[in-house]
Amino acid sequence: MAHRFRPLDAVSHAVRPLTSLRPVGLALELAWWEWWLLRKGWQWPEEYRRRLDPERPLAPVHRDLLAHLGRERLRILDVGSGPLSEVGRRLPGKELEVVAVDPLGRAYTWLLRLSGLRPLVPVVPLSAEDLSRRFPPASFDLVQARNAIDHSRHPRRAIREMLRVVRPGCYVYLQHRVDEAESREHSALHQWNFRCEDGCLVLWGQKGRTDLTAVLAPLATVECRSDGQWVTAILRRHDDSPPTVTTGGASADQDSVSA
Repeated sequence: MAHRFRPLDAVSHAVRPLTSLRPVGLALELAWWEWWLLRKGWQWPEEYRRRLDPERPLAPVHRDLLAHLGRERLRILDVGSGPLSEVGRRLPGKELEVVAVDPLGRAYTWLLRLSGLRPLVPVVPLSAEDLSRRFPPASFDLVQARNAIDHSRHPRRAIREMLRVVRPGCYVYLQHRVDEAESREHSALHQWNFRCEDGCLVLWGQKGRTDLTAVLAPLATVECRSDGQWVTAILRRHDDSPPTVTTGGASADQDSVSA
């Protein structure tokens, strides 16, 4: 969502010593969405209406990333979707299946019922780091995450999981605020930053720094650009890249060290 004022920012600031705790961050995120839903989008009523529009066209950027595919039926995965996925539902000549996942999926289902809303796309309760536990490799024609992966516990692992479930030759689309955690003083869910440096996608935080363009090179090409406010990254999984392997134990994908 575009740069948003949070009514609970004052609360977050007051309890700053506690907000590095992930459960507190999740509670604040849930409170934000409750506020947004009950007030029908609040300062963003048009966005609220669009997310509930079954005829909403697919965004041009998503359309362009699917243009090379000749299949009539296309699957899109929206990672960290929030309670209402922002992905459009219509593309002329194509049948779209949109799947939405979010670690707060169960709580969002409750919020939607409280608000009297029925989502066009039910939210599957699932973290980005665990996509392959639910979906087989190469399940989707496009995977997207907007303003979400920098909130995850292990963003490097999350991106690898996104590459695992997208089909070879297809795209992962990422869009996040530049250095969001830094601007939020590394509070609540804001523990990681994205930025573009010399055309490379860089992930950094208090636990380390990673050149994702270099690290992901065996799996995908990475195009990164920034307008000063947003970082947009387009990852194309190599045609012959094998599925990535994740484990429950410690690994470089736990984002605990620099790379």
